[in-house]
Amino acid sequence: MSSSLSLVLEHLTANQQQSIVDDIVNHLKEIQENDSENTYIDTLCALLGQSPQLEVKLQDFAFDYAVGVLKFEDPSLHFGSILKLSLKIKQLSTKLMAYVVEKLKSYLTTYPRHFDDKFVKSLNLDFGRGNNYDLSSAFILNLLKFTDWFLINNESFSEKYYDSTLDQLCFLYLTNEESDISKTSSKVLKWRMPSVCQTDESSSFLWKIIFLLEESGDKTEISYGYVLWLRYFNFFKPSKLKTSMKFQLVLSNDKYWLFLRDGLISLTHEHKKFALTLIQLSIQSLATDLSLPIIKWECDKETEYVESWKRFCTLYEILGIDAAMNQVQAAANDLLKVFAPDSYIPVPFSLTILSVGFKASMDRIKSFALNLTFSLPKESLSLFKNDFKFISHVFLPFTMKSFHFTVFKTMNGDYQCQFGDKIAEFISNCVESLNNPADITKLVGLIFDIISENRLTFGIARIYIVWGVLNGLQKKENQVLKSPILPSLLPLFETVAEGDISKTTLQTIHLRILLHIDAGSINLRSYLRAIVYFIQNNGYSLYAENEEFFLDYFSANFEKNEFMGLLTNNTQLLSPEEFVVVSSYLLSKKTDVPMITPLLLSHPQNPKIVIQMAVCGLDFHSIWKDPLIVSCIERFVEEMAAGSKKFDISIYSDCKALFKNSSLFASQFWESMPLNALFSEVSKSLIKVDNMEEAYYLIAQFKFITVCFGECIYNENFAISFDSLVILLKNALKKVPRGSDPRFYKAKDEVISFILQNITSLFKISVFDENFKNGVLSLANDVISMSEYHSHLSNVKMITAFLDSYDERKLLTSSEASSIASSLSLIWDDLVKDRLVLNQRDLHQAFIRLALHKKLLVCSIDQKDLAKSLLTILEQVIANSSSRKGLLPCMFKAVSEYQVNEKENFEKTLWLAQLLVKGVFLFQSELNIFQLDCIIAQNFDKYLNISGEPLYTTVYGDPEVSYRANIFAIAASLQTEIFASEVWRFIFENDDMFHLIRPKKRTGHEEQWKRIQLLSLLTTTHGVLNSSKLLPYMRNQLLPRLFKEASPLCRAYIEWLLCLTIIRVPAFKGDVFAIMKEGFEAQQPLVVVSFERISMLISMQLPKEEETKFLTQFVADVIIPTSSSNRALNRHFSSSMACLIYDQIVSRELDFPLLLKESLSKIHEIAHKAEGYGSYRSGDAILWDITTDCNLVSITGGLLLKVSDRAIDAIYQADYQNYLTEKQKSILRLPIGHDEKELWIACDRKEQVKLESFYADAYNENEESSLLQTKSGAWSTVMELDENVRAAAQIKRSPLIVVSSLVDKAPNLGGICRLCDCLGAGWMTVDDLSVKNNSEFKSVAVTADRWMPLIEVKIQDITDFMRLKKKEGYTLIGLEQTDKSVELNGDLKFPEKSLILLGKEREGIPGDLLAELDLCVIIKQVGIVRSMNIQTATAVIVHAYSSQHC
Repeated sequence: MSSSLSLVLEHLTANQQQSIVDDIVNHLKEIQENDSENTYIDTLCALLGQSPQLEVKLQDFAFDYAVGVLKFEDPSLHFGSILKLSLKIKQLSTKLMAYVVEKLKSYLTTYPRHFDDKFVKSLNLDFGRGNNYDLSSAFILNLLKFTDWFLINNESFSEKYYDSTLDQLCFLYLTNEESDISKTSSKVLKWRMPSVCQTDESSSFLWKIIFLLEESGDKTEISYGYVLWLRYFNFFKPSKLKTSMKFQLVLSNDKYWLFLRDGLISLTHEHKKFALTLIQLSIQSLATDLSLPIIKWECDKETEYVESWKRFCTLYEILGIDAAMNQVQAAANDLLKVFAPDSYIPVPFSLTILSVGFKASMDRIKSFALNLTFSLPKESLSLFKNDFKFISHVFLPFTMKSFHFTVFKTMNGDYQCQFGDKIAEFISNCVESLNNPADITKLVGLIFDIISENRLTFGIARIYIVWGVLNGLQKKENQVLKSPILPSLLPLFETVAEGDISKTTLQTIHLRILLHIDAGSINLRSYLRAIVYFIQNNGYSLYAENEEFFLDYFSANFEKNEFMGLLTNNTQLLSPEEFVVVSSYLLSKKTDVPMITPLLLSHPQNPKIVIQMAVCGLDFHSIWKDPLIVSCIERFVEEMAAGSKKFDISIYSDCKALFKNSSLFASQFWESMPLNALFSEVSKSLIKVDNMEEAYYLIAQFKFITVCFGECIYNENFAISFDSLVILLKNALKKVPRGSDPRFYKAKDEVISFILQNITSLFKISVFDENFKNGVLSLANDVISMSEYHSHLSNVKMITAFLDSYDERKLLTSSEASSIASSLSLIWDDLVKDRLVLNQRDLHQAFIRLALHKKLLVCSIDQKDLAKSLLTILEQVIANSSSRKGLLPCMFKAVSEYQVNEKENFEKTLWLAQLLVKGVFLFQSELNIFQLDCIIAQNFDKYLNISGEPLYTTVYGDPEVSYRANIFAIAASLQTEIFASEVWRFIFENDDMFHLIRPKKRTGHEEQWKRIQLLSLLTTTHGVLNSSKLLPYMRNQLLPRLFKEASPLCRAYIEWLLCLTIIRVPAFKGDVFAIMKEGFEAQQPLVVVSFERISMLISMQLPKEEETKFLTQFVADVIIPTSSSNRALNRHFSSSMACLIYDQIVSRELDFPLLLKESLSKIHEIAHKAEGYGSYRSGDAILWDITTDCNLVSITGGLLLKVSDRAIDAIYQADYQNYLTEKQKSILRLPIGHDEKELWIACDRKEQVKLESFYADAYNENEESSLLQTKSGAWSTVMELDENVRAAAQIKRSPLIVVSSLVDKAPNLGGICRLCDCLGAGWMTVDDLSVKNNSEFKSVAVTADRWMPLIEVKIQDITDFMRLKKKEGYTLIGLEQTDKSVELNGDLKFPEKSLILLGKEREGIPGDLLAELDLCVIIKQVGIVRSMNIQTATAVIVHAYSSQHC
């Protein structure tokens, strides 16, 4: 058509041509967005070709036309027309680019907030000012799209067009808030690289842009920075850059390498791949020596460096990109070598391998990275000084997560947390490996900063980390921390942790770290302020416990006169806390008290200092002997007693510690105390007060009264009565509006508590008549509704004191018992409502002791209502103790004391039998947090405790195991059958509760544990139960249960009970063997094993002659025949039993028939030659002495440790020795026994958590590097950048189409996607493209979905899709077993255009789709299983195709 048109135009005159031009121009001026103008544009271009003179006339029109078109909503349809005109009109391209630049500048200056402000300011470019609000982001996007398209398609213009302003604007537009605009700007810049890189100046500007983008912190902008970076390399190539001095200077900038390092540790997969490719290119471009903190390079060792970096890139690719676990494990040795001190890879880069491991999506990769970190040799850890950021910002945040801290119980009964130990050891080694104090201070400071930032995270993790720091510092000979550590350490004094054990341990470690500060870097006053800051946040107690260390520190690093100088300095007065610490030190150095006394008395806060000296726990005995101090104290106490308001509220609140000093306050002092007047005045004020500010001061004064109350009650003029206290209780703070202050209820609680304490003190001088007793019990009940924590505690103590003061010869009346039971119920309901607040443990324990008070228990024998109330409450305590520490040890210690002190009454208090059963049945939490307290307390006692009192005991009382020890000791101390009978009755009559006979979940871990405890309790009480009551339980319950019990541990106890019963009642043996007869004859394994074991256990109790006779028949009739059974378990068990019998015959010198003895000898000989003999085998070490082992240790787990390799929750000998009182031990019916460790099965107990370590065998200097699989060629492949030319487009893919739309399981689809990409398939179909977002799909596909072309073909559309492909020449092939399927072998040739249809995982290809296929292929199978997994089958057929066409 073009040639025809040209021919016609040649015959037209100039006027005719002009007329046609005018018509075309007029038409194009009116063109609409959707109109087609191709014919007009082609004609106009042809006219321009015929008449070049028209170009000048049409320039303005062409420009106006192009601008008009670009304003269309979607101008892309007209881009071709603009290009045609620009090729004919020379200046049009330049003018259009100038127009684009003008509009881009105008938009930038009109809407500067749409861009990254920091970025714009940093470039310092001046584009003037504008306010063209007609410009829209859509129009700007169209301009950029046009520019991108125009530069691609007008290559001759693009190569010659240099405009730095356009380049600069595109750089700025990378930061535009609209992603389409920024993305298109990046595309434009791809074609601008010749312009961008034309001069050294423009290249320098480019690097400034790249660095700014990398510093932005925005993921998208960082990506654009990497893209520009890679384009720079693509433009120049490494070989050219190697000779560029300008670029070598860029390489010498440490920011260059920092940005690459940051890319490697990025969470964005794209950044990691960019950075890995850039490292390869950068290393290849290096031609200058580098000695930067982040990288070293020596040109004369280029070969060694390059090889190391190649291996680094491969290792990084394996761990950070492909995440192939098998290759990761194979590369463990190579990974460790990267961290060797002589490695050519700098630490900041080698650590990126660990960093990506910690940030991996796969838990196994994370665990590997963690274990790899732990296994780094100590000599490599000093390299961290080049990049502490890894430890502080990668390692610590990951390791502080609570799920790492798993706990298991050792064979010795201790708990262990291997992960915590590993962290502490690693941190300790890191600190120890550093020699420069500045480096140590920097590392420790960063660690403290991270802990401070995460102050609310898992406290146990923080403990192990700072413990590691302390251990590392302790290994240093000198104090190595410098004073700049204080800003990081002091905030840690404010942090809290879960529970008192964690808090005590954590803050003790923090305090001890102060001892490692180099005194030469800090003055004494600054150091004292650090100690005081600790005291202000944590109190004096921890400092007092550790003071001796600080006294030594002071003596070693400061002079005594420096401390004295601080006391005498009038310009900078010491705070009360500083005065206390300094005075304590001076007194320890034998400073004369008279030198300190005047300074103390002249201090404006001397009362507060005196009170703190009494409270702090430091040694101030010499101070209290000074007459001036005594006089001063007496004076201000007298002023307090007179109601003086001049004292700080804390003086009144904390005076109790001062009054404990009997040397200061003799009886004469208390006799003269005017307490009546003060009480009268404060009481009236508490009733009249109407605001909380005054109320708090009055409450502090009333606390002072309460402290003095007990000392003054014996005074002749003492006139404070029960009635006056009750009146105060009912009216105090009544006029204070309840909602006026959130502290109101706490204040009210304190007032009630003090009043009840005073009433309790009155018991000492009161006559316990009916009126008084009724008044007290009535008050105890009435006050509950208005009580909180403190008043509840005082009420419980008051009731306890009431019972203690009650006439020992009398029992409580029913009304008194009822009143106390009512009070207990009401208090308990209130406690449960608040879910047993953890820090109110003293209240809970006091409540339990009250509920189990001897007076109440004795009364409950006859008063059934009282017994019922107490049992109900205590059962609820047990139910709430599954995740609470300290309650059950308190409860069953009290029960034990009752048994010891009231033996006869105890056995009559039958409801306690139910309490024992409920207690033994409780399964306490196995959550790590519940058990970690035990570990932390153990470690504290071992490494930090200098008080001598175990930390756990201080906080909780006896550990939880003690309550179980007490329960079994109580059961083992029963003397009459009545109580034991109640235990058995309660267990068997409540099987719907206990599920001993009919378990809900036979193999459940918790249920098995509960059944073991119940059976242990039955075994403990078996000996005191009357035979007539025992036999029905054994015959009807436990014997039938034996063959239904799934747990071998429970079966051992049932067999034990059966044997004990047979020993007591020999006739019962007939019942046992009769029920076993049928099962034994049928060789049922469970019956055979139990029959043989019960027989042997009983035989071991027989006299020697009877034992020989029994064993002779037993071996002949049972053991030897069963040793050849066709049942493997029976055969194996009997053979093992034969070995045991032979050893017994030899050791006991039994007179055994020779033939049988020789047979047993042969079995024994063969067994000993077998591989692995001596380790645990069924039949070995499974017998025990049923009478000798009737001791507490064996019954409560010792037996199971001998017969099983399972994790056993045993109670050990030390537990009984430590937690039973001597009185309890003295009344035991069964002995405690001992740990028979030599008989315990020595193996790794199941259910223990183990932490793998590569340290032992992975690091070997002489071991050669392994052959590492490289899947994507990190070193040899340069990453493509843009979406339209990404890596997938560069791969030569076959025409093969794999139709997997019928496959519905995400993991299978992920695997198929991965193998299709690996084998070069052209397309893969799925039913729903969103499957790419499925986590299971992604975990199997890894990143294949990024590169493999996927299309969505719904199941209902498969037929239409295949028919369409059939028209395109495809052969349709199904992977299916049919009667006409063709076998897949070497003779089968696939057409190049093949479509392979995969069937559903189970059903295969539906019939309607089979009808559409040209052929079906079957994979030959010769095994038993007649079907392959769909992934495997697909891999076979696609590989067969690829081997022919790829």
